[in-house]
Amino acid sequence: MNATAVQEQTFTIAEVAAKTGVSAHTLRYYERIGLLDVGRQANGHRD
Repeated sequence: MNATAVQEQTFTIAEVAAKTGVSAHTLRYYERIGLLDVGRQANGHRD
């Protein structure tokens, strides 16, 4: 059996903002109103 490790790529909110052209403030707003579902770690940080 050949197992392949899958590594998730993570981005900072600033990186997502730069890649999408949407401000970090707007991304946080979208998360707050439920348009973005961002996972959270046990310490409260976004996944």
